[in-house]
Amino acid sequence: MVLAKLYRDSVRQEGREEGREEAHRAWEAWNERREAAERDGRMFTEPPPSRNGTREENSD
Repeated sequence: MVLAKLYRDSVRQEGREEGREEAHRAWEAWNERREAAERDGRMFTEPPPSRNGTREENSD
């Protein structure tokens, strides 16, 4: 029982870390697009990853 709990906790922690990394990549990509638009004098209306409900799909 103890080993099963340790394994389950380990898997959960890995999942959390992967989720954080994915969110970080989504924010980095969004910010790069935002900065590029600002640099080019273009309007940037794409909502941030936390508001648009998607992640990697937005990296056009």
